[in-house]
Amino acid sequence: MSTTQDTPYDYYSVMHSDKNESSNGNGPTIITKHPEFQGVIGQRLDMSEYDVIELNKLYKCSSSISFLDHCSFDDESLCQMSVCSAADYGWKRVTSVSGISVTDHTYLGKEQNGTTFFMHFSTEGRNEGDAARVESKTMTPKRDCKVQCLQFYYYHSGHESDQLNIWIREYQNKEDNRGTLTLMDQITGQSFFFVCFFFKSFTYYKTYKAVFQDAPSNI
Repeated sequence: MSTTQDTPYDYYSVMHSDKNESSNGNGPTIITKHPEFQGVIGQRLDMSEYDVIELNKLYKCSSSISFLDHCSFDDESLCQMSVCSAADYGWKRVTSVSGISVTDHTYLGKEQNGTTFFMHFSTEGRNEGDAARVESKTMTPKRDCKVQCLQFYYYHSGHESDQLNIWIREYQNKEDNRGTLTLMDQITGQSFFFVCFFFKSFTYYKTYKAVFQDAPSNI
């Protein structure tokens, strides 16, 4: 436990030193015990969950101005996400995957209670074009600063040509029920040896959804 408002050690804190803090250029000066956190420390995109808790406790605030939305998939509602794929394949809510030594990372560095879940999509036996999507609930920026931060864990064990496409679906007004899709990033390449942490920042002024699309290769 930290000495600040009785919150756990926070790798995500905006107050945490960067991995290259005071480096002479010959490598990082801070090595995290868990490699998953190496690319996380020193982030300056937004306050973390525990940053907000600490400030609220310190100044006795009853509410927060920070727009933080978190999904653990522990609830069957999937945080109001929608899965868009054929009935026999697609994203599935699971606790483990046969033949793969990967576990849920939602509570990495935090206290965990009970069974936890994560979303999984298998490209095995799939053809090019058998893509599957999972879309977040509708979100609307509430702060004056319209920079949004998307953070997630991702483990890739398929073919190097398989893709995870990250889209933003922006709605122009209340009558717009289709939205406009913009590709924000594409993750592909060789398999990972461990679960990786990714974050993307983007600027949006209107209501939007985050869309994750897994696309198998034709190999």
